[in-house]
Parts: sequence; structure tokens; C-alpha cells
Amino acid sequence: MALLCPDLFTMKSMAGDVETQGELTTGETIFDRRRAPGWRHNMEVAVDMQKDAVIEAILRGLNRDVDHSS
Repeated sequence: MALLCPDLFTMKSMAGDVETQGELTTGETIFDRRRAPGWRHNMEVAVDMQKDAVIEAILRGLNRDVDHSS
């Protein structure tokens, strides 16, 4: 949704990775949120959204798909 309607989201550049070998977090995306991260920023992360507008956009898309399938 953030790709289709980027104006509805607040994005932040962050340092993140997917944990593949941890005992407690395998498969989870983890972020280095320290003031001076040890990792370089490598992704844009949606940290806030206009909730009502996002829901409306999703419903509009679903309704459009239903109208085209009839």
C-alpha cells in the first residue's frame, strides 16, 4: 500500500535485517535503533500512516476488483 499511496505514510530510513539464526527471533525483522547505529541504513520503513485513508484506499481497491469480476 505504501508503494501505491506513499503520501498516506510517514517513512523513516533505518538499519534493519532479517534474523536467520537467532534462538528467539528467527525470521523476524530487527532494527538497530541506537542513536549511532552500528549498521548502515538500508531500508525505508513505514513508521506512521493515515489510518482512515489507508482503510478507505484498501476498500476502494477491493470494491474495484469485485466490480470488474462480475
